Amino acid sequence: MSDLYWLTDEQMARLSPYFPKSHSKPRVDAVEKAFSRPKARLPKTEERTVNGLWTLIGKLGDIFQPAECANYFTSCE
Repeated sequence: MSDLYWLTDEQMARLSPYFPKSHSKPRVDAVEKAFSRPKARLPKTEERTVNGLWTLIGKLGDIFQPAECANYFTSCE
């Protein structure tokens, strides 16, 4: 738990349009859903260099279809 990051009120205000609050806490369910697939694929790769990982991350963006991305934004409302 030592890797927690605390945001100031000003930072939270800037982020609020992207993370609607539910019960006074930011709702990040859609963000977690979106990143679960790429996060699951990263450990399965054999790539261990920084440049190789960035290349892989760039390719993982291709797994999302436009309609799927729209659904993630819709679920945030």
